[in-house]
Amino acid sequence: MGESGTRSSPTPPTPTNQFAILSLVFAFVVAPLGIIFGVIARKQIRSHGGNGQGMATAGLVIGSILTGLGVLLVVVQIVALASLTSAVSSASRSGAYDVTATAAQVPATAPRTVAAQAPRAASRVAVPAEFHGTWTGTATHSGYRRSAVSIVVSPTGGDLSYRFTELSCTGTMRPSSASGSRLTVTETYVAGTGQTACPNGSTATLTLSSDGSVLSYTSRSGATAELTKATP
Repeated sequence: MGESGTRSSPTPPTPTNQFAILSLVFAFVVAPLGIIFGVIARKQIRSHGGNGQGMATAGLVIGSILTGLGVLLVVVQIVALASLTSAVSSASRSGAYDVTATAAQVPATAPRTVAAQAPRAASRVAVPAEFHGTWTGTATHSGYRRSAVSIVVSPTGGDLSYRFTELSCTGTMRPSSASGSRLTVTETYVAGTGQTACPNGSTATLTLSSDGSVLSYTSRSGATAELTKATP
């Protein structure tokens, strides 16, 4: 026995309005287009039906909010730029006025000629007479062998001289200060084959014993010695 009547075909799904989809997408990309597409989608849905009313409304609202924020940001930037330009212009005018007024107030003066001054000669440190003479002994060097040493202090003044026999070098000692039994000097290498071993550019201290018979030599280069005055 056959079936009576005919089957009704299923109703096709209602399509989503394309402008509604575009409205929601462009609301985050180009907000003004989201507003335009949202308005078009809502009109088409009211006239012809279809899905997407919620998407169109959401695109319209989000697009409106973002567009308003963009306009507000542009207005703030324009106001800030105008204020900055006005402040710079005012400062420039004020600075120009101050410079002009100051120049008008300063009287013209004739150029002054400064006489050249001759350099002052370095003052010599007077070496006490107790140091005068030739002092000899054996020095111990930091990192080098022991060496016979002689230090000559001339009674006529000037730099002292030193000689390290085993190190094959000679040099000078320029007094920098003298206090009682202590004399501070700066050592300078002059000649010889032992340049790397000889004191050069270092500060040394010469100290007399209480009876004046022993001269203690201590150099920042690491050399030390106990010297006695040679018999004339």
